[in-house]
Amino acid sequence: MRYAIIILIVLAVPALAHSATLKVPSQYPSIQAAIDVAVNGDTVLVAPGTYVENIDFMGKSITVKSEQGPDVTTIDGNQAGRCRFKMCGFHRVSSLCWVACVSIYCESLPEISTIRGEIPSRKGYPGYLYSDLSELYERSGMIEGSTGSITQLPILTMPNDDISHPIPDLTGYITEGQIVFDREMHNRGIQPPIAGLPSLSRLMKDGIGENRTRKDHPHLASQLFAAYSYVKDVRNLASVIGEEELTPLDQQYLAFGEFFEKKFISQASDEDRTIEETLDIGWRALSMLPVEELHRVTEQEIENHYVRP
Repeated sequence: MRYAIIILIVLAVPALAHSATLKVPSQYPSIQAAIDVAVNGDTVLVAPGTYVENIDFMGKSITVKSEQGPDVTTIDGNQAGRCRFKMCGFHRVSSLCWVACVSIYCESLPEISTIRGEIPSRKGYPGYLYSDLSELYERSGMIEGSTGSITQLPILTMPNDDISHPIPDLTGYITEGQIVFDREMHNRGIQPPIAGLPSLSRLMKDGIGENRTRKDHPHLASQLFAAYSYVKDVRNLASVIGEEELTPLDQQYLAFGEFFEKKFISQASDEDRTIEETLDIGWRALSMLPVEELHRVTEQEIENHYVRP
């Protein structure tokens, strides 16, 4: 199955009703002990000191914060666990929030809507699906009165791999970008299996180019996208007539596609690759095609980066 991960900045989700505050160490001897008994919406309030332990949030939607700020409260993993960091007072915290899975919530709405006797809309989903998703996604911005923020990574499973299904379709209207994972690429061992064509960022143009990444970045990205799009057409053609019947140029595009996926998209979890190195790999991929096929880069960029045989 293909997965779409929608990445955006949102404000904090309001705490659940009847949340409790669990104090460490006055009520619980350790931070983990308090986490073990906490439920979603609770706050673990930690007194000043150094706590030698490794903590596991166990998937709970809770807040762990220091009582008097990060300068006087530290979690020390003793070089044996996952954490050695200073506790953050909420006025400074920047947090990462996973929402898994948005589709599960959306799939429950038709059932609830039917019980309420509401008139169904597209594919049986209620008409307020869009507004419900907006309430979840459109909380962009910083936390008022704080220097921190919360990054939300909702995970959306596309029903039947259909990106035009109401859930991913409406999500695409709301968010500023998405990363789509492809099952076929995963089966071929490409990790991360990011599908280059449906994945997008509407803010990318504002963060690349001269004085940001590199001057040739925008044109290079456009040319790679166009060439990879043609690769998809060639592969579809090859599945009908066979690779041996393809033209020499189409054979070059197939080789380009393989290199692009295995060298440009694929990246090991422990591979520390700079943006400049990634852009250079992109030019190596384009160098597998004739210069005459490169219509979206300038002659000067070709002169500077294209590797001629």
